[in-house]
Amino acid sequence: MFTKTKSYDENTEIIKGNPTLKELEKIVVKVNDCYVPENYGRPIVQHHVNVLAAIFDFKKVGEITISKIPNQNGKLYEICDGNHRHQAMQKKYGNDFQFKASLLPDGLSEKQRAEEYKIRNKNVQPMKPVDLFRADWVMEDKKTHEIVDICNKTGTQIIGFSGKTKSYPNIASIRDLNDLHHVGNLEKVIKILRKSFDGSPKSVNKKGTTSSMLRCLNRFLVFFEKDKLFKEEKLIDTLKKYDTITWVGMITQSAQFSSEGVGVLKDEYNRGLKQNYRLENPNIYIK
Repeated sequence: MFTKTKSYDENTEIIKGNPTLKELEKIVVKVNDCYVPENYGRPIVQHHVNVLAAIFDFKKVGEITISKIPNQNGKLYEICDGNHRHQAMQKKYGNDFQFKASLLPDGLSEKQRAEEYKIRNKNVQPMKPVDLFRADWVMEDKKTHEIVDICNKTGTQIIGFSGKTKSYPNIASIRDLNDLHHVGNLEKVIKILRKSFDGSPKSVNKKGTTSSMLRCLNRFLVFFEKDKLFKEEKLIDTLKKYDTITWVGMITQSAQFSSEGVGVLKDEYNRGLKQNYRLENPNIYIK
C-alpha cells in the first residue's frame, strides 16, 4: 500500500517484511482527463470547491493521486485522492489546465484504490464517518455490508451513503449503526421504531431514528430483552404514547442518571403494571 510521508511528494511502499521507500511516478495531466470516482471518496461539496478555487495556491495544494482507469466518457484517470482540489482547478483555470499528479501502480482493483484513499486521508486529514463507511463498502468490509443489508431490508436509508433526506426513518449516525450492529440489535431496533411510528405524522415521528432514540432503545433491549417479563408489543405500545420530540426530551433528561436515558423508557413501560410484572435492573443507573 502506498501512503504519505512527511513530504507530500514522497510515498512509502509498504511490503510485508520489506520497508522499501518508493516515490510514485509523477505525470502531467489535463484537468479534463480526470474524473471523480462514484463509489468511494468524499462527495463533492460545491461550497468547498468555490472556496478552494478562490484561494488556490499550488504551494499548499499537496499531492493529488490518480490511477489510470479510463471511463466510458473517455476520461483517462480516476482521482484517488484530491477530488475537491481537482474541481477547484477546473473551476478556476478551465478544462485544458495541466497539473502534476502522482500515478498509482497499474492493476489496482477498485477495492485497493478505495483502501489507498482511506489510508491517505486517515493519515493526512480527518475523514467523516460516512466517508470511511463508503470506502469500507467498496473494500467489501463484512460488517459494513451487513449494516447496509439490514438497512435495505428494513427500508431505512443511510444519510450520505444511500440517501440524502434527513428525515425519519433515515439514519445519519454511522457510529450508532456500528454500535447497534456490534451488539446484534440493529435490525431489531429499527423494526421496533418503525412499528411504533410508521404512518404517524411527521410532527410525531420526525426524531424517530435520531441518535437518542436508537441508543436508548438499544440499551433497553440490552438490559431487558432476556427478562421473561419483557413483551415487545408492550414496548411498542409504550413508544406510541408520545411523539418523538417529547421522547428525545425525556431521554435527554433521563441520561443524567441512567445509561443512554433508558430509565425513562423503563418507567413508562412499567407504568400501570403490577409490581411483579415490572421490569427492573439496577445496572441501568449511573453511579
